[in-house]
Amino acid sequence: MGLWDLVVSQGGLGADLREEMLSRGQKQLFSLARAIVRRKLRSQTNSEENGGRTGGLLLLDEYNAGLDDETDKTMWGAILREFQGYTIFCVAHRAQFIKGFDKVVLMGGGEILEVGSPEELLRREGGQFLGLFGNPLDILLD
Repeated sequence: MGLWDLVVSQGGLGADLREEMLSRGQKQLFSLARAIVRRKLRSQTNSEENGGRTGGLLLLDEYNAGLDDETDKTMWGAILREFQGYTIFCVAHRAQFIKGFDKVVLMGGGEILEVGSPEELLRREGGQFLGLFGNPLDILLD
Protein backbone atom coordinates (compact mmCIF):
# COMPACT_ATOMS: atom_id res chain seq x y z
CA MET A 1 0.00 0.00 0.00
CA GLY A 2 1.39 3.40 -0.98
CA LEU A 3 1.43 6.38 1.35
CA TRP A 4 -1.51 8.13 -0.25
CA ASP A 5 -3.62 4.96 -0.10
CA LEU A 6 -2.77 4.61 3.58
CA VAL A 7 -3.68 8.22 4.36
CA VAL A 8 -7.00 7.93 2.48
CA SER A 9 -7.84 4.63 4.19
CA GLN A 10 -7.35 6.31 7.58
CA GLY A 11 -9.62 9.26 6.78
CA GLY A 12 -7.48 11.66 4.76
CA LEU A 13 -4.94 14.33 5.58
CA GLY A 14 -6.79 15.43 8.73
CA ALA A 15 -6.77 11.92 10.21
CA ASP A 16 -4.73 10.99 13.24
CA LEU A 17 -1.99 8.58 12.16
CA ARG A 18 -0.06 6.99 14.98
CA GLU A 19 3.35 5.41 14.67
CA GLU A 20 2.14 1.98 15.77
CA MET A 21 -0.24 1.95 12.77
CA LEU A 22 2.66 2.04 10.33
CA SER A 23 4.97 -0.65 9.04
CA ARG A 24 8.70 -0.01 9.01
CA GLY A 25 8.57 0.69 5.28
CA GLN A 26 5.70 3.16 5.69
CA LYS A 27 7.64 4.98 8.39
CA GLN A 28 10.61 5.21 6.03
CA LEU A 29 8.33 6.52 3.26
CA PHE A 30 6.90 9.19 5.58
CA SER A 31 10.42 10.26 6.55
CA LEU A 32 11.35 10.61 2.89
CA ALA A 33 8.14 12.51 2.13
CA ARG A 34 8.92 14.90 4.99
CA ALA A 35 12.44 15.47 3.63
CA ILE A 36 11.03 16.17 0.16
CA VAL A 37 8.54 18.70 1.53
CA ARG A 38 11.35 20.43 3.46
CA ARG A 39 13.50 20.51 0.31
CA LYS A 40 10.67 22.03 -1.71
CA LEU A 41 10.02 24.70 0.92
CA ARG A 42 13.75 25.45 1.09
CA SER A 43 13.90 25.69 -2.72
CA GLN A 44 11.05 28.21 -2.75
CA THR A 45 12.75 30.30 -0.09
CA ASN A 46 16.09 30.14 -1.93
CA SER A 47 14.44 31.14 -5.22
CA GLU A 48 12.96 34.20 -3.59
CA GLU A 49 16.01 35.19 -1.55
CA ASN A 50 19.11 34.26 -3.53
CA GLY A 51 18.42 33.65 -7.17
CA GLY A 52 17.27 30.04 -7.00
CA ARG A 53 20.44 28.39 -5.70
CA THR A 54 19.82 24.75 -5.00
CA GLY A 55 21.75 21.97 -3.37
CA GLY A 56 22.35 20.91 0.13
CA LEU A 57 23.09 17.84 2.17
CA LEU A 58 20.87 14.80 2.63
CA LEU A 59 21.78 12.43 5.44
CA LEU A 60 20.48 8.87 5.21
CA ASP A 61 21.10 6.26 7.86
CA GLU A 62 20.17 2.79 6.61
CA TYR A 63 17.13 4.26 4.87
CA ASN A 64 16.45 0.93 3.19
CA ALA A 65 16.92 -1.42 6.15
CA GLY A 66 14.06 -3.87 6.30
CA LEU A 67 12.45 -2.66 3.07
CA ASP A 68 11.28 -4.95 0.31
CA ASP A 69 12.99 -4.51 -3.06
CA GLU A 70 10.06 -2.66 -4.65
CA THR A 71 9.83 -0.06 -1.86
CA ASP A 72 13.63 0.28 -1.87
CA LYS A 73 13.66 0.99 -5.62
CA THR A 74 10.77 3.45 -5.28
CA MET A 75 12.51 5.34 -2.48
CA TRP A 76 15.89 5.41 -4.21
CA GLY A 77 14.29 6.70 -7.42
CA ALA A 78 12.56 9.46 -5.46
CA ILE A 79 15.80 10.36 -3.67
CA LEU A 80 17.71 10.66 -6.95
CA ARG A 81 14.92 12.67 -8.59
CA GLU A 82 14.11 14.99 -5.69
CA PHE A 83 17.63 15.63 -4.42
CA GLN A 84 19.52 16.37 -7.63
CA GLY A 85 22.37 18.73 -6.86
CA TYR A 86 22.54 17.57 -3.24
CA THR A 87 25.39 15.77 -1.58
CA ILE A 88 23.98 12.51 -0.23
CA PHE A 89 25.73 11.01 2.77
CA CYS A 90 24.41 7.53 3.40
CA VAL A 91 25.22 4.78 5.85
CA ALA A 92 24.58 1.50 4.03
CA HIS A 93 25.31 -2.15 4.54
CA ARG A 94 23.78 -3.60 1.37
CA ALA A 95 26.48 -4.27 -1.19
CA GLN A 96 24.30 -3.59 -4.22
CA PHE A 97 23.37 -0.17 -2.86
CA ILE A 98 26.87 1.31 -3.07
CA LYS A 99 27.25 1.10 -6.84
CA GLY A 100 25.42 4.39 -7.44
CA PHE A 101 27.73 6.49 -5.31
CA ASP A 102 30.70 8.57 -6.44
CA LYS A 103 32.74 7.78 -3.36
CA VAL A 104 32.62 5.11 -0.69
CA VAL A 105 34.25 5.38 2.71
CA LEU A 106 34.77 2.06 4.45
CA MET A 107 34.92 2.45 8.20
CA GLY A 108 35.72 0.04 10.97
CA GLY A 109 36.42 0.50 14.64
CA GLY A 110 35.75 4.23 14.35
CA GLU A 111 38.47 4.68 11.71
CA ILE A 112 38.51 5.21 7.96
CA LEU A 113 39.91 2.07 6.37
CA GLU A 114 39.53 2.75 2.64
CA VAL A 115 38.20 5.50 0.37
CA GLY A 116 37.43 5.42 -3.34
CA SER A 117 34.77 4.87 -5.96
CA PRO A 118 32.93 1.56 -5.67
CA GLU A 119 34.68 0.35 -8.82
CA GLU A 120 38.13 1.28 -7.47
CA LEU A 121 37.52 -0.42 -4.14
CA LEU A 122 36.15 -3.57 -5.76
CA ARG A 123 39.23 -3.83 -7.99
CA ARG A 124 41.78 -3.18 -5.25
CA GLU A 125 43.55 -6.47 -4.66
CA GLY A 126 43.82 -7.33 -1.00
CA GLY A 127 41.52 -4.45 -0.06
CA GLN A 128 39.26 -4.74 2.94
CA PHE A 129 36.24 -3.53 0.98
CA LEU A 130 36.72 -6.29 -1.61
CA GLY A 131 36.97 -8.84 1.19
CA LEU A 132 33.46 -7.97 2.37
CA PHE A 133 31.81 -9.23 -0.81
CA GLY A 134 31.84 -12.54 -2.63
CA ASN A 135 31.93 -11.62 -6.30
CA PRO A 136 32.36 -7.89 -6.93
CA LEU A 137 31.02 -8.22 -10.47
CA ASP A 138 27.62 -9.19 -9.02
CA ILE A 139 27.50 -5.77 -7.36
CA LEU A 140 28.65 -3.76 -10.36
CA LEU A 141 26.40 -5.55 -12.85
CA ASP A 142 23.29 -5.90 -10.66
